[in-house]
Amino acid sequence: MRYLQGKEIEETELYIKTAILEAEKSVCSKSKRGVVIVKKLSDENVVVGKGYNTPALGRICYPKHCYNICNQYCIHAEQNAIFNALSNVHNLKNSRLYHIKVKDGEVKNSGQPSCIECSKLILKVGIEGIVLKHDEGYGLYSSEEFYDLSLNSFKQKTLSMEKK
Repeated sequence: MRYLQGKEIEETELYIKTAILEAEKSVCSKSKRGVVIVKKLSDENVVVGKGYNTPALGRICYPKHCYNICNQYCIHAEQNAIFNALSNVHNLKNSRLYHIKVKDGEVKNSGQPSCIECSKLILKVGIEGIVLKHDEGYGLYSSEEFYDLSLNSFKQKTLSMEKK
């Protein structure tokens, strides 16, 4: 992972604003997430996919029911953005995914890569980089690094559950 610098930060902040607008569409009471996927097309960066976390089509977010299981209950913003791009017939090879978290109306840090489901999908469709917000700035992860970190997080969670 490396932190973005200079002109990359300015460009990232434009995409993050779009991701925030996506996050605001979420009905999740725990944490709203927004994602945009950007790809260079004809020497110009273009948003090819957008998404936010939401229950599957026709399902409702019941905070008392899904608060503790929303990670499995909802379709993640990353997944929705990938589906959106693919439904518009975009090849995602060499694209970049920008992720943001909004909680109680405030933009928060994204946290470390931790979702094995999204990381597998990101790797499979060929997304090249993932941008997450941290205290130190915007971190850019390769899809392989994002997957490895997510897998390690999953392993740690599984081990701690086995110990209980």
